[in-house]
Amino acid sequence: MLVGVLADDAATIDFGATYLSIVMLSMAPRFWSLVASRALAGSADTRTPMYVRLLTLPTNVVLNAVLIFGLGPFPRLDIAGAAIGTAVANTLAATIFFGLLASGRYAVRLPLRGPQFDLGLLTEIVRVALPLSGMRLLQTFARFPFLFVLGVLGTPTLAAYAIGRRVMLLALMPAWGYATAASTLVGQHLGSGDESSAAEYGWQTLRVALAVQLAIGAVLVVFARPVVSLFGTEYPGLAAQFVRVFGLIVAGFSISRTMRGSLRGAGDTRWPLYGTILGGYCFRLPVAALALPASFVVTVPLVGVSVSPGLGLGLPAVFVALVGDFYLKAAVNTGRFWTGKWRDVARRSGVGVADD
Repeated sequence: MLVGVLADDAATIDFGATYLSIVMLSMAPRFWSLVASRALAGSADTRTPMYVRLLTLPTNVVLNAVLIFGLGPFPRLDIAGAAIGTAVANTLAATIFFGLLASGRYAVRLPLRGPQFDLGLLTEIVRVALPLSGMRLLQTFARFPFLFVLGVLGTPTLAAYAIGRRVMLLALMPAWGYATAASTLVGQHLGSGDESSAAEYGWQTLRVALAVQLAIGAVLVVFARPVVSLFGTEYPGLAAQFVRVFGLIVAGFSISRTMRGSLRGAGDTRWPLYGTILGGYCFRLPVAALALPASFVVTVPLVGVSVSPGLGLGLPAVFVALVGDFYLKAAVNTGRFWTGKWRDVARRSGVGVADD
């Protein structure tokens, strides 16, 4: 049913349903691995999660190849084989993380005896996690109407956007690392009561992240066409346009993500949620809708009202929507960190922050 919402091809629905029905069995281990990885990163140990991934990723690739194509004594399972390989790799990662934390050799420990729940900590976890969960859900929901607009503009536009986004995600790998570093460093120094150092580390991490990401963005803008040629697309000119636009977005994403990490280190997770609402729902979607043909009619689900939001602006409206979204989120997160009010959030949490 869920896959049927996104596709109307019977074979595609069958493949998607088969894959999801198997992979979803490993979502609990996947969730545990994510929590354990972030907990270790919070203790300044980012190497151990990397080592675990270096083991489980090749395992996933090998199992997928063996089970999809039926190599050696294994049966050919096609799409089910890909799902089983991923599920096994997720479960293996969870098992390794459980063993590491239960061993007691790391800063983050998993005691198997004694009280397992602390109401105060549980309340704080929910307070911090709810806005982050809401932000992720809103980001996911916003993709569907945006992709709908691109689909109306044509398959070449949708394919070109997919290539541009894939290139951007590869180019932004360092930004994810710097965001984790910012969250760890800000959180650690707040925990020791050193608020001034926490602020300085937040700004310093942003400066380093920007220096790296601006260089990557410049490369994307200048060499967009050669980069696109690596994907063998039928629409190299259109794809190159999207890559250049994403090259302009790199700095905005880096600022937004790094500052979000700093705020998260202080437990201030509401403002990144506000930034997502402002950038995604108040700017990106309304501006992107202007790209639709003026005669195109959209029926609002549930309400049943039909409107014609388009002005026939085409790709320029899509490009402006993308750029504005990321830089608005960057402005919200940076502005919040600049005010210093995240210190008050950290103090109210009462988790290791010294009072003035």
